[in-house]
Amino acid sequence: ETLGLFLRVYRPDQGYDSLGGVALPVIEALKADLSSGLSPEFGMDLESILSKLPMFLFNDELIETYDVTRPFVGTNVTFHRCSDAGLFPNAHNEYIIATLPENYTNKVAVVTFTPPTVEDTYTGGEFQGGTDVRYWSFCTGGLGETGTPDCICDDEVRKNPDGTATIIIAPLSLKESIERKGFNFMRWGLVYKPVLVHRQMLAATGFDGRIGNVPFIDRPPAPEDRNQAFFDENAAPNFIGEYAPTGKIYSILEFYTWLKTPPCN
Repeated sequence: ETLGLFLRVYRPDQGYDSLGGVALPVIEALKADLSSGLSPEFGMDLESILSKLPMFLFNDELIETYDVTRPFVGTNVTFHRCSDAGLFPNAHNEYIIATLPENYTNKVAVVTFTPPTVEDTYTGGEFQGGTDVRYWSFCTGGLGETGTPDCICDDEVRKNPDGTATIIIAPLSLKESIERKGFNFMRWGLVYKPVLVHRQMLAATGFDGRIGNVPFIDRPPAPEDRNQAFFDENAAPNFIGEYAPTGKIYSILEFYTWLKTPPCN
């Protein structure tokens, strides 16, 4: 009944507005014989907006997916690829998601991975081609309300001496300590059913670390798949190796011990 047209601008180049420095597209209606047709009405009325809110706010499928998945990962940060059907997916982006503890306020999540190569155009560099992906990012979020309190993207990430990158999700009070050590900080925010989302845009077909190589699990997982063996078998590292973020959940006290002698240093 309603046709949706979406223009996604993930990150405009430096100095451009939120549309990337170009005007919104002009929409024209044409008949089959290419003569002028009646243009559709634009916008969305309140009734239509309200009808779509259950997809994004406390979606039963998303919450059940979190509740089923969470016990199988424990204190590990383990990424899986869940179906994004119904959440306005698009062909350019692929996602993996890690469920994080609900009692996160006194917890720290540490993840490390090998970053894909990307285009470096944000500050005016020329498009080169031949990179692993066009763009990648991480976002903290809540699977209950599909919110994203914090994000970090490819050119903002500081790398470790060995070329990997470590991202730490922690209370805001730890930001200075984390960044002083050279790691990347993200805040928890206020969320329900917390998750960490890793996104790749326009990954090269032959790229070994392409998220598209990770198989989908149902949302929510089928009853016969609700077991440890299934989640272990379908974890992202089995399919994209070092490009899959992996890590642990720590208490704040445990994290300070880790911070003194982090494995990557």
